[in-house]
Amino acid sequence: MHFKKIPDICNLPVGFCWQSRLMVVSFFRFILFAIATGDWNKVHINPFTAWRYRSNLKGLTCCGDLVLALTKPSIHKILSFAEDTEIIALGYSSVELKQPLHLGMCYQYSYTLMHRVVKRSRAYCDWLIEVKTEKGELIASSTWRMFYSPVERRQFVQPTLKKLLDTITEIYRHPVEYSFLLLFALALSYSCLTYQPPCDSPYAFPLGP
Repeated sequence: MHFKKIPDICNLPVGFCWQSRLMVVSFFRFILFAIATGDWNKVHINPFTAWRYRSNLKGLTCCGDLVLALTKPSIHKILSFAEDTEIIALGYSSVELKQPLHLGMCYQYSYTLMHRVVKRSRAYCDWLIEVKTEKGELIASSTWRMFYSPVERRQFVQPTLKKLLDTITEIYRHPVEYSFLLLFALALSYSCLTYQPPCDSPYAFPLGP
């Protein structure tokens, strides 16, 4: 749903439910999450070692964090605003896992509005998140409190980006005239990346006792 301003959430009835399409836990997302978190549990996360064990969860299984992560993209899809809005969600610790969500398994999740409060230009909503199997069996549920607040843009960002883009365009059009500047920038970058402080420098770390 699209709103012009955050206080328009008052028009959203309690009990409103948003439901995702039916999706599959993909191998790519499974591995990507393991890389991002560093969680390579050899029994039910790591696909290169899990085949050696008889897991109590019966195979490659999403951890609780990943189950919640699979539902997060919809935070910004359910409600959108014409004004710049920051959304902060709390309540991740309240998740209840009923059964495992395996790799390749079909799932569907929903957001149900349980409570809402609008104060001035901000809104506070309690959403019940439920993840279910293709047959409608509950996998996990949690209640998240989401804060919707207006946010201002930094004034210097737009003109700075425009100036940077104009400079890059100008260098692209006249590479010969700016060759010295390019060489200087490359030399400066190389020196910064390869610089090592001398041994007697206060910023040098001792190599031994």
